[in-house]
Amino acid sequence: MRKYPRWLAAVFIASLLAPGAGHAQGDYPNKPVRLIVDSAAGSANDSTARILADKLGAMWGQQVLVLNQPGVAG
Repeated sequence: MRKYPRWLAAVFIASLLAPGAGHAQGDYPNKPVRLIVDSAAGSANDSTARILADKLGAMWGQQVLVLNQPGVAG
């Protein structure tokens, strides 16, 4: 018979209990969501982000803010 270390048994038990922890989150997101766009206002990326923000806001039931920060990714 093969003997396993105690830490392996603890990891196995923790993995069995872990799925229950995800249900305790409640109504996520519970604060306004910030969507950061890496280009100036009025650009194609900004327009696409605003359309996406409207759809996500309706789906999540939460406000989605579009923040333009040119130079963030480049």
